[in-house]
Amino acid sequence: MDNALVVGWEIFRKSISQIYYNLSDAVRLSAPLWILLFCYRWIFGKLDTDSTEPNLAIFSILIGLILVLFICMCWVAMLWHRFMLLEERSESVLPNWRGDLVWSYLKHAIVVGLAVGVIGMIPMFSILYLFSTIITSSILVFGLFSLLMGAILYYISLRFGLVLPAAALENPMTIRDSLHKTKSASGAIMVASLLLAVFTFAIEFIVEATGLNQITFQISSYITGWISMMLGVSILTTLFGYLVENRELG
Repeated sequence: MDNALVVGWEIFRKSISQIYYNLSDAVRLSAPLWILLFCYRWIFGKLDTDSTEPNLAIFSILIGLILVLFICMCWVAMLWHRFMLLEERSESVLPNWRGDLVWSYLKHAIVVGLAVGVIGMIPMFSILYLFSTIITSSILVFGLFSLLMGAILYYISLRFGLVLPAAALENPMTIRDSLHKTKSASGAIMVASLLLAVFTFAIEFIVEATGLNQITFQISSYITGWISMMLGVSILTTLFGYLVENRELG
């Protein structure tokens, strides 16, 4: 158990270091995502939520933008895997578009997402029922449920998720392969998942509790969401390097 705690912490620490020491590259690689996020919020703001007849044209554009946003997230994640594992760097203002790799990453991300969603439903309903019967405070139930479910879903995602950096490196891997590779480090992955859940919950709670005005709140939400996404991708990158490529965590 001690070893799992140490390795789990090292995985989490190294993943944070990847972002901290390469922050300018991380921001540059994420430029398309930032642009789309602002477009999404602007279009969403044009929707009249009080109207009984919503603008279908704007709503259709919004749905399309969400799909493009998901593709863009896969693009950024793929580039980050390649940057950290292959030291592949682009000097252009916008990152290189690699359509073949983005589509491959997207297909694997959908498979992993569906698998995590189906398997995650079992502990989700079980934990929610358990908490609702023994804890009377709805806020406390929601907080504990969110934290625990976050850790469980992160754990499942990381156990399945080595297929994503593998796809980014053009080295295909199945979910079965990923489970096999991560089996020996399952305890450390649970520790890293719990740390990621606590970290994500903490930064979101801080933003919610500070009582920021609407504009500042939106900007802070973008930043915290970006940090959470990049940290999750970095943990996957670290795991792939550690378990597949036998790299040191130090």
